[in-house]
Amino acid sequence: MKRFLFITCLALTFTLNSSGQNLLVNGGFEPDDCELPAWRLSEICAPWDTLGDAGDWQDLIVQYYGECSSRGNAGSRDPRSGRGCIGIPTHGWPASAAEPHQSRGYPIGELTQTLTQGQTYQLSFWVQTLYSSNAMIYATQGPGALFTSTRENLNFNNEFVLESDNAIYGTEIVSEVGEWTQICMTFTATGYERFMILGNFRTNEDTPKELINPNDDPDATVWKWSYYLIDDVVLIPYEAQPAVLPSSAGICPDEDLTLSLLRVETGQWDDGSTDPTRVVSEPGTYGYTYLDGACFRTDFIEVSEVNCEKCHVYLPTAFTPNGDGNNDEWKPELVCDAIEYRVEVYDRLGNLMFRTFNIDEGWSPPATIQEGTYVARIQMTYELYGERDFIDERALIVIMK
Repeated sequence: MKRFLFITCLALTFTLNSSGQNLLVNGGFEPDDCELPAWRLSEICAPWDTLGDAGDWQDLIVQYYGECSSRGNAGSRDPRSGRGCIGIPTHGWPASAAEPHQSRGYPIGELTQTLTQGQTYQLSFWVQTLYSSNAMIYATQGPGALFTSTRENLNFNNEFVLESDNAIYGTEIVSEVGEWTQICMTFTATGYERFMILGNFRTNEDTPKELINPNDDPDATVWKWSYYLIDDVVLIPYEAQPAVLPSSAGICPDEDLTLSLLRVETGQWDDGSTDPTRVVSEPGTYGYTYLDGACFRTDFIEVSEVNCEKCHVYLPTAFTPNGDGNNDEWKPELVCDAIEYRVEVYDRLGNLMFRTFNIDEGWSPPATIQEGTYVARIQMTYELYGERDFIDERALIVIMK
């Protein structure tokens, strides 16, 4: 079951240390004083609010789910953590085909400070896909994020979509119904970012989407949405770290291999174990998931079976090329597969008599060749423990008639 956009589920407690303090105010949408009646986000979980430039209906479709809402949503949707979460549509059409707007929700939050130009940041939030066969039938990449310097004077198109090429999105369509899925993104700040808007900043036509239930009507347009709950939004400075696993390793036939982390990171292997080492007995792909900044990350290692026996080369010391069809050819005998191969034979004066790069080709001199001693040299590479090993051997060959 997919729980993250690019990783496997891991039951770890998410905490932020002092170096990773959340730069987004009230990223968990926690209520302030819970004074009812309360309808707008600004009345419930300030400083979150809706974009007034997007029309009054924003306050209707951007929903707060929790005990401090007057909409009757208390208990209807459970937050991932804390006392509340919000829900927005990211794609679709309104209740009437004649209404001049597409279905979008645009909650806007405030940062604790203006972001630093050139600094890389990591944004994480959790979403839950909602589905109903009569309304919420589509899945998209979930909400994206758009950073701005202001709350006001934003440019909406005539269907109240805030189009922007500067928005960032997750990498995959989020279609898992009933599960919280983490969306993670990294970006480099330009230095003006003071507010963050969640939502879809593309038109319906430009939005990657799919039906949650393939049996639903793909041509339906009236009152057909994609809708996501959102909770636990985190924004932190981020510095990319190298993987905790090498990309590949070799395992000998019928032997075990111990996989070890390159550095200590609290997490778990894909079999559920949490030790920094893991013993495997067969080839395959193995993953280790851990918290990297605000996001769960899985690194993988590809384990392949490799040759673990040193190659033995036998160079015959004599043969009788007299044309009788018996022992007329001289050829090295190998017990391994050569990657590169070269064999040469010289006479006693150093003249080259034979050369081949073909492992299946032997030396078959004419019957008129002189008896005596010749020098053979074999040079070859082959795989040993997943690496290339080199053989360079010489032998004396006696030709007898």
